[in-house]
Amino acid sequence: MNTRKNGPADIQQSIEKNNLKLSADKILQGLKKVRNEPSKSRRRWVWELLQNAKDVPNVFGRVKVRVSLTGKGLAFAHNGDPFTSENITGLIQQVSTKASGGDDEEVTGKFGTGFISTHLLSEKVQVSGITLRPKGVAKRFIIELDRSGRNSEELMPHIEATIDRIKGIDDDEAFETIDNYTASRREHDLDTELTYHFSSKAALTTAQVGLDDLRNTLPFTLANVPKIEEVVVVDTTRKFEVTYTCVIV
Repeated sequence: MNTRKNGPADIQQSIEKNNLKLSADKILQGLKKVRNEPSKSRRRWVWELLQNAKDVPNVFGRVKVRVSLTGKGLAFAHNGDPFTSENITGLIQQVSTKASGGDDEEVTGKFGTGFISTHLLSEKVQVSGITLRPKGVAKRFIIELDRSGRNSEELMPHIEATIDRIKGIDDDEAFETIDNYTASRREHDLDTELTYHFSSKAALTTAQVGLDDLRNTLPFTLANVPKIEEVVVVDTTRKFEVTYTCVIV
C-alpha cells in the first residue's frame, strides 16, 4: 500500500493548480447562467440565502434572520451554529457541504450552486462568522469572496488569496478569539452575516425585487417551514421595516 502523502513538489503544485482551476470553472459556469437569466435570479437570490440559513444546524432549533437594505448594499444575517472548516472552504471553492445523494429533507443545499445567484447583487461578498477550532476555541473570521474575474485565469488568484487568508486563522491576530462563546451565545445573536456592496443601480433594483417577492410570499412559506422562526426585513431605501414570525402552538 502506497502511503505517500505529498510526492514531488512540482506534482503537488500541479494538483493545487488543477483544484483552483476546477473551482474557478465551476464558479464561472454558475455566474454565466445567472447573468444570462437576470429576471429569474432577481427573485431567486433571497430564497437561496434563506434556504442556506435554514440548512445550517442551529442549537436553538429554530432560525432567526435579518435582512437589511440600504442604497449602498445589503446584509443578510442569521443565528446558525458556527461554521465548520468544511463550510468555510466549501464556500470559498463553491463546493456544497450537502452529502452526495443525501435524502435528508431538512437539508436542501448549503452554499451549493444556487448560492451563486446571490452574486447578482455584487461580484464581491463579505462573509463574517464564527468557527470553532480544535479544543473548542471560537474564532471570528471575515473573508471576501471575489468573483470579479471573467475567466479562470483571472478568478483563480482571488480564490487562492482567500484560501491563503483562512489558512492563518489560528495564528493571525486579525481573527479574533471569542472567549466563552458557546456558554454566552444567545438565540438572538445573528453571528453569521453576508454583506453585498452595490456597484450599480441595477444591483439595488435586484435587491428590491427580491425583497418584494419575499414580502409577498414569505407568510405562506413560513407556514410550511416551521424551522424558520423569524425574518426581519429593514429597507431604508423605501423606508419600511417588517417582521414575520412563525408561532408554533
